[in-house]
Amino acid sequence: MIIRNILLLILSIYNITNSFYINGECCNSCRGGGTSKGEINNNNQSKQKNKNTRPTSNPLSKIIPDNIIPIPNDQYSDNPTNPDNTINEQSNNNNVQEPKNETVTPGLKGLQNVGATCYMNAVLQCFSNLPRFRTELLVQYQDLKQNKDEKYKLSFALAEVLQNLWSKNGGKYYSPNNFKDTIGELNHSFKGIAANDPKDLVIFIMQQIHKELNTKESTIATNNNNDRYDFLTEYNSFMDHYKGHNDSIMTNEFHFYTNNMTTCSNCKKTIHSVQTDNILFFPLEEVRKFKGYNNNSVSINDCFEYYERQTYSDYTCNNCNYNCYGNNSTKIVSSAKTLIINLNRGHGIEFDVNITFEEYLYIDKFVHMPNSPKNYELTGVICHIGTNDDGGHFIAYCKNSNNCKWYKFNDTFVIECPFKEVQEKGLPYVLFYSYVEAG
Repeated sequence: MIIRNILLLILSIYNITNSFYINGECCNSCRGGGTSKGEINNNNQSKQKNKNTRPTSNPLSKIIPDNIIPIPNDQYSDNPTNPDNTINEQSNNNNVQEPKNETVTPGLKGLQNVGATCYMNAVLQCFSNLPRFRTELLVQYQDLKQNKDEKYKLSFALAEVLQNLWSKNGGKYYSPNNFKDTIGELNHSFKGIAANDPKDLVIFIMQQIHKELNTKESTIATNNNNDRYDFLTEYNSFMDHYKGHNDSIMTNEFHFYTNNMTTCSNCKKTIHSVQTDNILFFPLEEVRKFKGYNNNSVSINDCFEYYERQTYSDYTCNNCNYNCYGNNSTKIVSSAKTLIINLNRGHGIEFDVNITFEEYLYIDKFVHMPNSPKNYELTGVICHIGTNDDGGHFIAYCKNSNNCKWYKFNDTFVIECPFKEVQEKGLPYVLFYSYVEAG
């Protein structure tokens, strides 16, 4: 009798436990993979028609929207011997197994945070969603990868990330450990687990890859003749010198050219100085003051008007030899195929300045050379969320070039979102605009 009661008690506990898992109160996602006890037949055919099926009720479905792609950190392997990042297999009596190669839509993979690298992940996703740049870099990677020259270290590391992000195989996220090690080796500012400014990483990537892939002997573009009173003479001289020493995917895609002018207040002669850069810096608080706004909101057009503003400084004119003041201004002569804009927010109240922007940008009145890119489509936005007190967190919003839909990339999580969210959520910090043909 005692043995019989013990057996009945054990059977009762088993049925309660089995019923708990079958009813979906603890799902496979919560446990991080594997097969639950509830997947074993409970000998009650009326409640479970197919003893080899998983529970269909998932309590997380009420919390996680249908369009999010959750990635349990322990569900995929980052072992380099397993390049496909296949789902870990577990088998039991009912032979239910995860698929070996889970596929994902190209361009919609997350990136694992490998130690305060949210800033790095956001930058990588934005570069990844520049189709023209991505295609060209991967073509050069295929041509050079057999070389295995240390000279191309960052180019190879970035190409490796982009190649994995746009592969349909390998799981739902990729671990950019090699890229993190590479930038830390090449620039100690990015070494370790300290948080960094994504703008600084953007600049470093463009400068370093230009250095690696430049097909000509590089030199700093300078002009020793400071008496260039004719713009076209100055422009042609600069371009001949600069293009003669700089030719890479980075200069062709990201560089724009400006004309810095100083006009003498006495003789009215203007000196022109052409320069090149790869990122536009807009200090939002200064833009707000320049426009005389009482509210904390400025537009992209306001920023370009600020960029072209006139300033005054003490000036000694080489033409009339008169000590007076100079009227200074800067114009964009020729724009870049990909225009990168840094919205400098500073600290305190500056951090609260809002920026309004649209999905399409037309800057024809701010670009002063014909046949230069003037129509742009927004492809990526690096946003800051959180507060300055806790350091906050960086995410990216990117437009997928295959389906033209917007997605939020938050490390390993990727979720589709409307463009309105891109405009309104978080604080935009870096914008990526890609040139498109007019019409």
